[in-house]
Amino acid sequence: MLRGFSRDLALLFTVNIAFGLSTQMINPLFPLFLGTVGAGEAEASYVVSAGSLASTVLMFPSGVMVDRFSKRLFLALNAAVVAASVYLMSSAGSWRLVLPFYVAYSLVGALFVPTRMAMISEKATVQNRALLFGLMNMAWPITGIIGPMVSGLIVEASGWRNVFLVVTVLSALSLVPALMIRERGREPGAERKAPDLRRLLERDTLRVLLVMSVTPFLMTTAIGAVNLVVPLYLEDAYGLTAFNIGLFFTASNLVTLLTQVPAG
Repeated sequence: MLRGFSRDLALLFTVNIAFGLSTQMINPLFPLFLGTVGAGEAEASYVVSAGSLASTVLMFPSGVMVDRFSKRLFLALNAAVVAASVYLMSSAGSWRLVLPFYVAYSLVGALFVPTRMAMISEKATVQNRALLFGLMNMAWPITGIIGPMVSGLIVEASGWRNVFLVVTVLSALSLVPALMIRERGREPGAERKAPDLRRLLERDTLRVLLVMSVTPFLMTTAIGAVNLVVPLYLEDAYGLTAFNIGLFFTASNLVTLLTQVPAG
């Protein structure tokens, strides 16, 4: 089952865990944090939407850059940006000050996801590619189970600032395994080829891109709308604490974990 799961993939999985925790310890309960810095429901939606928009706009250019430059560099840059932006958010006193730091924090997803997928594809074979993606994707539900619950406990015990500080430390530490990953070098004398963007306009490619874009767009739009409202609704309607709200997100990620490997 673990055939093909190399040292570099194990290091990448470790980096993925750190990145997953940095998102899952903040994003699920983030609307509650925005409420503590003066944001209402409308202002919270502005901040979250701005972050999502910035990540979406950068996703395609970052994929092109990953093909041309060092993937390990992108992993290290991702960790550094997360650590810096989250630390600065911890000191922000209003939602307007949080906004630019949250946008910077959201941009790292556009750097990390293409880099991660390219690295897995490089290490995989035709026979084990689906299995390796299934195994590597377990990092998302694992961190989704742990992150919201832990951040809820920290918020109740000592406030949001310590959540941000924990994420800052985790992201900084992830620089170590990121820089230890070995990249596949080019063959001697081989030229670096620029991506052929014209292939994206070919009929077969365009059809696949359309299906793989529209479906996730509809799905993530629905999930994003629900996830923004759920913590605020549970707090207002039922008076639940941050920890109890985090358990709702933990339960949903538990189901995802149970289906991830069989899907691969």
